[in-house]
Amino acid sequence: MRSRRLEHYADDDAATKKSFEESVKSLFPEGTTVTLSNISGVRTIDPAIVAELDLNLPNSASFVGSRIMLPMSVFRATVRNPFAATQRKSGVYFRFPYTEDDAVTLEIPPGYSVETMPTTTEVLGGAIVYRNHYDMDDNSVHFTRHLEVNTVYIAVDKYPALRSIYSKIASADQEQIVLRKTAKVSK
Repeated sequence: MRSRRLEHYADDDAATKKSFEESVKSLFPEGTTVTLSNISGVRTIDPAIVAELDLNLPNSASFVGSRIMLPMSVFRATVRNPFAATQRKSGVYFRFPYTEDDAVTLEIPPGYSVETMPTTTEVLGGAIVYRNHYDMDDNSVHFTRHLEVNTVYIAVDKYPALRSIYSKIASADQEQIVLRKTAKVSK
């Protein structure tokens, strides 16, 4: 995020907001609307930039009969394993150690209930740690995702382990929650 801070150092709030909204919108399919409701840490030395967004993702769910299937890891659901190649001739460099934290809340539509929800996933790979967690209350599902990369270099002999770790992360990010239609809602 250091480069994002430098990029917006001299921008006013409106320019920063527009840039963040466009950046996030580029992660999703056409038709997605993004509204930045709050942002902090851009012009400070705080370790994190925190952006609160309202998203409308009309093309993110699959409808099958009376069920709706959708990924909760909306920021990473379409991302594939960046280390899919079976072999590598040189080590892997990361620009800097980083942390990604996502929190997503799904409001369950009236007339639907949660049929199945993925289980919590934890991948502990030494310098790379991934965790996700699902919680449910009466009308919503809360999803949290945490990824830490605490290194800048992975040696080529460690590549198979790195590939395996990122394969597990990609699989966990693509898991879907299933909602089932329970009753007709009167207007």
